Amino acid sequence: MNTTPICTTIPELVPMLLKLRSAKVATIVAITAVRLNKRDTATKSIANPFGEIRKVQTIRVKVNDNYEGNVNDARDAEGKPDDFEVAPLQWGEHVSNAVIDNKGQLYLQTIVLETDPNPTYIDANGNPVAYEAIRPYFPPYRPNARQELDSEVKVRTWKLTSLYDMWMDDKHIYKASGIVGPRQD
Repeated sequence: MNTTPICTTIPELVPMLLKLRSAKVATIVAITAVRLNKRDTATKSIANPFGEIRKVQTIRVKVNDNYEGNVNDARDAEGKPDDFEVAPLQWGEHVSNAVIDNKGQLYLQTIVLETDPNPTYIDANGNPVAYEAIRPYFPPYRPNARQELDSEVKVRTWKLTSLYDMWMDDKHIYKASGIVGPRQD
């Protein structure tokens, strides 16, 4: 397996994503900003002492897939009517099933297959931050109620600038340069 990435810049990656003709399984490493509440969720009395926190996670996803079809397949499997229709995006527009453009900022739309059970959290300098320390400041998770599913089809949309590494079809598709990741002391 070749470990040299095909692309190292977003302008190189975008045409590859736009040329996809079918759904592909990919493994990505993403470094994303974590949205934390200003106060703890339980009592709303403890101020959040953390500044910028980022999550480093490895996740298996489907790229360039049909979200509406996946939801209807899941509804059919659960014995529910397969009449789900995707609502128009509240932000941006699809350039393809894989790519969304929002005022010039590009995003990768994916369907989650498997999430990292132990992501790493880091501060702006790449220093680790314990999950238990920031957990009280996470907003509560709200599943997609429109799907009407017992087991939700999770769609994740990633800013292309948050992608750190990407593998697809046993090929190293992308490796970002210039992103501050976890420290390697």
